[in-house]
Amino acid sequence: MTERPTTVWDADNPRLQRYWDSTALRSLLACPYRYYLSNVEGWQTTGQMIDADFGRIAGEGLEVFYKGIIEKGLDHDTALRHALRTVLQESWDDTCDKPRLGNYEAVWHCKGTEKFKNAKGNAAKCPFSHKGKYWAAPGPAYCGQCGSECETWQQWLPANPAKDRYQLVRLIVWYSEEVKEGYLKPVSFQDTPDSPHRALVEVPWTLPIGRIGGKDFYLCGWFDAVKAVGGAATEAYVTDYKTTKNTLGPQFFAPFAPDIQVSVYDLAGSQLFKEVLPFEGVAIEGISVTQSGVQFGFQVFRKTPEQRAELVKELQTYLTMALQYAEHGYWPMNRASCFLCQFKKVCATTPADRGRVLEANFERSRWNPLLRRRESVTGNSATADEAATTIVAGDSGTQAADGSVA
Repeated sequence: MTERPTTVWDADNPRLQRYWDSTALRSLLACPYRYYLSNVEGWQTTGQMIDADFGRIAGEGLEVFYKGIIEKGLDHDTALRHALRTVLQESWDDTCDKPRLGNYEAVWHCKGTEKFKNAKGNAAKCPFSHKGKYWAAPGPAYCGQCGSECETWQQWLPANPAKDRYQLVRLIVWYSEEVKEGYLKPVSFQDTPDSPHRALVEVPWTLPIGRIGGKDFYLCGWFDAVKAVGGAATEAYVTDYKTTKNTLGPQFFAPFAPDIQVSVYDLAGSQLFKEVLPFEGVAIEGISVTQSGVQFGFQVFRKTPEQRAELVKELQTYLTMALQYAEHGYWPMNRASCFLCQFKKVCATTPADRGRVLEANFERSRWNPLLRRRESVTGNSATADEAATTIVAGDSGTQAADGSVA
């Protein structure tokens, strides 16, 4: 069994990424300069981190749920309680002693209850006293509209109302009910016929993609699960959970054919499981989370051997370019990808001002797909300075089959 590395970056050139997940590839393909800012330098918006944290915590809850049933023999409700405990713990910031995915903010509200004459001379309720309405502090001692006393307090404000702790709990509960009589169920392995079952959920993996310029490059990531219809491994699919606020339907699933993540997961699954599972493709499990409810659905995506060979050639070409960018210390903009890019405001300024804009509008940390965590970036930003146990392809089929994929 090949030992799993802990860093994606090259030891000789810390700006050269050698272990690539689909997120880094997507960024590189969209715009090399965007990739440089987000992946090499680590600049992120708060919204990006909320989405990633919500998905990560939900995945950890579902992992505990499935492993509780498959590996520990727990009943449904006990496994669900363990999963809920996990998401509540993971969504709590022990350092700041408050929930994640939002902040407590000072707000104010008018306490007035009597109607008053508005600007038109009509009797009306003060708009600042409506139930459930509040405004960012500091507020006045007395309302400028009706003259009533005002109050100020600390209010919890989720960064995204569809992706807070309440929605996490509801997602886990509703999902657990959905899969009771469910369609896709995780596949499990046994080391030997007498050994315990291991659920294939939250599976880390790496896959060699080629040697370029004297450097070995790899694809890497974590499969949310490997599942089969009804749990019988006659057809196995790498599955990936996608949370959204949109309705699930053809328009939701259409962007995944083709898609870099689906293509990479299909390539990895076809190589890593070819000796041990009847791998058929990738299943996207959509989870629509809104303030009114949760909806579920899935769609399967299959690739041919010819499509997989084409992808390998494409990836090797793009990684050759990434090596050249890192060696030259220059990542060009792709100005055709500026629309809706989070760095649009940065690139619109002169190079000398970009460090200041980044510092004022972004936070800095880099995602490590090998360890599944964000890491602080040591040293000063180059942009700012200008301004002033796993599966590894090549292991034997026996190693992959003996439970090492958990």
